[in-house]
Amino acid sequence: MDTNGWYYAVAGERKGPVTGAELTALAAAGTVTPETLVWREGMAGWAPYAQATAPSESVPPQAVAATVCAECGKSVAAADWVELSGRRICAACKPVVLQRLQEGVPSPAPESEAIRRAHLNHEASIKSWGVLQVLGGSLVTLVGLGMAVAMISGGLIGAAESLVVLGLLAYGGFLLWLGFGLRRLRNGARIGSAILAGIGLLGFPFGTLINGYVLYLLLSQKGRTIFSDAYRRVVAETPHIKYRTPVWLWILVGLVLLALVAAIGFGIRRG
Repeated sequence: MDTNGWYYAVAGERKGPVTGAELTALAAAGTVTPETLVWREGMAGWAPYAQATAPSESVPPQAVAATVCAECGKSVAAADWVELSGRRICAACKPVVLQRLQEGVPSPAPESEAIRRAHLNHEASIKSWGVLQVLGGSLVTLVGLGMAVAMISGGLIGAAESLVVLGLLAYGGFLLWLGFGLRRLRNGARIGSAILAGIGLLGFPFGTLINGYVLYLLLSQKGRTIFSDAYRRVVAETPHIKYRTPVWLWILVGLVLLALVAAIGFGIRRG
């Protein structure tokens, strides 16, 4: 056994050896807490990390002045975090964690947070595509309703026209169902969206590129994981982890809204 480094105990299992600097980094990350038992050659026995580490083993103050909040994952200065239920929490997350403790809600397991953060960007892209489908479904449904009103007011109710209106309403409703399903990570919506994207590959070149990317989002390993029951439990356990809506989605939403306003304005002028 190498007795030149530090050993530490996690869940009753001995880890190491590591250097003093590595041990300090583990402490900054929260893996080693002040109560974690550590040992190295020359010590009479295992002792808590807070008592056993010597100043000579420390790294420069600026290297250990910050830690990572176990709740939001952000870097926090040493003076701005507190330890709650064995976890280092920043001041911003402290009220949420205290409320959860008072309500008896258990803190999420570290592995749940790690899984969520590893899939967060992929999850955000899938939910963003769901937003676009909701917008598309709303637009198609409005067009169908507008045609129905125009037909009724103009007395032009025929079999062919009725089929067109019903087709638009059905397609719009289908897109709405898919969009809300993707937002809720429903596997049925994943399958339906994948089928629709497969058909969309025929729209060369832009349709092929966009729908090819959608198929990757839905059918890749990360995509399959995100729509699993296990991942939905991870999401439920990590409500504090939020994703940011990508810029490209806001641009597309703006374009869709502009197109909708233009279509309404054109219809009003024609009327």
